[in-house]
Amino acid sequence: MGLKTTKAAPTVTPSVTDWLPVEDIREDHVVLTDGTLTALLRVTPADLALLGESDRRRLITAYQEAYNGERGSFALVIMPRTVDLERYMMRLENRLSGEANPHKRLVLKAAMSEAARLVREGACVERQYYFVVIEPPNNDGHALDRLRERSAQLVGRLAAGGVEAQRCAYDEIHRALMLYAMPRQAAMLPAALELSLVPMLEEA
Repeated sequence: MGLKTTKAAPTVTPSVTDWLPVEDIREDHVVLTDGTLTALLRVTPADLALLGESDRRRLITAYQEAYNGERGSFALVIMPRTVDLERYMMRLENRLSGEANPHKRLVLKAAMSEAARLVREGACVERQYYFVVIEPPNNDGHALDRLRERSAQLVGRLAAGGVEAQRCAYDEIHRALMLYAMPRQAAMLPAALELSLVPMLEEA
């Protein structure tokens, strides 16, 4: 009497889409594996501590109206990323070595000290804010039109309250997904901080 053998269950190889369900990135939107369409709206943050009471109320009201006016599915996503300041500090060093103006040299040295402090304290983090507009799959052929219309309306409601937002195109969607999936590599992307000092020196 022979022994009965059982076949081993086939091994299922994990897929990237198991944890990042993105099927494709199009010109201005993302197609998820279940057919859902999403659009990313990048919101420019404002430091409420630097604003007066009336401006703070205006911005808070703008966000409230944006939330309350949106009838479809959406999400607010905040993604922090560590900023690599090496290139920024190299630019400062190069600028300092060729700068004769003593006042500009003081500004450059102060900026280098501040950058070094941020690196030492691990405080060199910037946050990026996105509204994610979500349009579920539909066979009527108008899902993309609705997604674009809702995105435009949301940008308009935010702009009416003084909040700057813009719809992300193909390249910026790629960067946002890279930031989500590979935060360490995303630190190599250019940071807004790198652009803030040199124009100020040019105008001095």
